[in-house]
Amino acid sequence: NGSTYIYIRGQTTSDMAGNILVYENPEYCSDGINVLYLDTHATFVTKEEFKEDLEATYKRLKRPMPEVKFKE
Repeated sequence: NGSTYIYIRGQTTSDMAGNILVYENPEYCSDGINVLYLDTHATFVTKEEFKEDLEATYKRLKRPMPEVKFKE
C-alpha cells in the first residue's frame, strides 16, 4: 500500500553530495531509516538525523519539505 522507497527527483551530480537522493518510506520505519545520498553512500540514520538531512536537502533544492510520518 504505497511506495517502499522515495526518490527525490531533479538532482544532478553538480548538486550537494550530502543531499538525500532516495530514502525508505518513513511510514514503514520506526527506529530509523535507510538513506542513499547523492554521493552514493548509503547508511541507516536515526529519525532525528533523517529529518535534519531531509530538511537540509529540500532547503538546498529550494523546495518545500514534505510532511514526514514515521510508523508508530
